Amino acid sequence: MLNVAFCRAANAIFGKVGRISSEEVVLQLVKSKCLPFLLYCLEVCPLTKTDIKSLDFVINRVFMKLFRTSNIVTVKACQLQFTIDLPSVIIEKRAKNLKIVLLKLNTRILTTFEIFGAAGIAQCTLLFTFMI
Repeated sequence: MLNVAFCRAANAIFGKVGRISSEEVVLQLVKSKCLPFLLYCLEVCPLTKTDIKSLDFVINRVFMKLFRTSNIVTVKACQLQFTIDLPSVIIEKRAKNLKIVLLKLNTRILTTFEIFGAAGIAQCTLLFTFMI
């Protein structure tokens, strides 16, 4: 479903400004407006290598369409030149950041438990659920 939303948004960009504006403008629009559709919350989903390769394939196809080539070496060179990371790289970075945040949160919870005990954790839980 996310792939469909990405393709719809990317095709809308190509349809509106595709050959009129520069490649830099089109890529920036795809990066800022379309890529979030493709990457939404994927760092918390269990993805297989096939899933990740299919996400990378979508970005490679955008480059192939934009630069009118089917040569993957040219596509990789363009991605490097325009500093566009593949979804596999972005998801890996996001997953690492999520792990760091969760470890910090887990450390804070353990520290709170050590200081206040089970009753303190229960009170914090009640306050937190009340705030939401």
